[in-house]
Amino acid sequence: MTHPAGPLPSPWPRSVIDQLLWPGLPGPQGQQMLALTAQLQLAEWWTPEALERAQLAQLDALVRHAGTHVPYYAKRLRRWKVDTSVPLTWEAFRRIPVLKRAEVQRAGESLYASATPPAHGRVGSAQTSGSSGRPVTLMKTELTLLLWRAVTLRDHLWHRRDMMAPTCHIRETGGLRAPPPDGATHATWGSAAEDAFQTGPSHTLSVTADIASQARWIAARKPRYLLVYPSGLRGLLDHWEATGTAPRGIEQVRTISETLRPELRDRVQSVLGARLVDLYSSQEVGYIALQCPDHAHYHVQSETIHVEVLREDGEPCAPGEAGRVVVTPLHHFGTPLLRYEIGDGAEVGPPCPCGRGLPVLTRVLGRIRHMLHFPDGRKVWPTFAVGRFVKLAPIRQWRIVQVALDHLELHLCTTRPVTPEEEQAVVRSILDKLGHPFRVTVIYRPEGIPSGANGKYEDFLCAIDPDA
Repeated sequence: MTHPAGPLPSPWPRSVIDQLLWPGLPGPQGQQMLALTAQLQLAEWWTPEALERAQLAQLDALVRHAGTHVPYYAKRLRRWKVDTSVPLTWEAFRRIPVLKRAEVQRAGESLYASATPPAHGRVGSAQTSGSSGRPVTLMKTELTLLLWRAVTLRDHLWHRRDMMAPTCHIRETGGLRAPPPDGATHATWGSAAEDAFQTGPSHTLSVTADIASQARWIAARKPRYLLVYPSGLRGLLDHWEATGTAPRGIEQVRTISETLRPELRDRVQSVLGARLVDLYSSQEVGYIALQCPDHAHYHVQSETIHVEVLREDGEPCAPGEAGRVVVTPLHHFGTPLLRYEIGDGAEVGPPCPCGRGLPVLTRVLGRIRHMLHFPDGRKVWPTFAVGRFVKLAPIRQWRIVQVALDHLELHLCTTRPVTPEEEQAVVRSILDKLGHPFRVTVIYRPEGIPSGANGKYEDFLCAIDPDA
């Protein structure tokens, strides 16, 4: 928005009152959004103990609802010695067994609430993408969407985005929406921002577009902010470096959905002069953690979700330890998911120097089903020196697949034929990093290495059953 005095500050309120430009008074939905945002801005500075007390109060309401209206829990809470006639305690909550994805599928509609609080709004179904081959269908209320929008707005405000500037999104869009080469253009940044604030346009392109088309599309739209999957970002950075056509004016690159390799942060700064901001979410439960405004680690969104990171013995991880992520969305009254294991691993961090009381995740490590298994029984989330790969050989794309306890496949898409010496150097680099003499078979994929059906790309896959 411009004015004779110059561009107005962002975020600029959206007002529905004639001649009241500032302070603005939004409509009812915008007022709801501002009320929630104000509460989030207060709560993030609470102590961890205060946040836990607030979470327990909301968990008490959720567990009572589940015991009354959800057949699956009505049959089981008594067996687990969780008495919904008395206030919930942490000891009682932790007696609820961890809920696995397979159990959610077996439970089916018995996990759906027979009734939800009327003020939570209408109930609709949502299905996960089934990236693991096992989609899950859940029932969600309008309240769930409202809180999702509030956390989206928090992310914009935390990272000081100018909402009047253009933004571009390259992601899975479903069906034929936003197809290449032109994608789709929207007048605003979407309901999370537009209900309360004036915004600029947003542009969306399906992730199915090839990298060269994506680069041309970005250049034509001149965004200040770019949202993209990490795998797509790697492809774009490779393209811009090879062609010398890196766009100018991008201030932030936002990454979603896939596990972020740390070296991408430095590459974004080097190639674009921009900052990378990641977030952690899932289709089942929504936002889990946002990147801190001042650091590269993540803050759990404690106002909307309870997160546990557990060791193999079921005990909570201490700072510096990694474990499996178990979540309880605090406001999912349509399909309550109490202590749901989403299949990811994460590393717990110490309290953040920024002063926020929200718990810290240092790293999100990816899918547990895709951990690397060693013959001696150890399991790790593998990391690889990706920057070194491309120096050793002309690699455009790569993926490692574990096909047996002692056997890895290295899938490569290269810009030219690789010499035997280059191939050996890459294999040696991988084995040195892993510290084990796996047998490695190199498979060349000149046509490229495909993403999953949901548009996500994983550079390490475990294709074995270690218990078989």
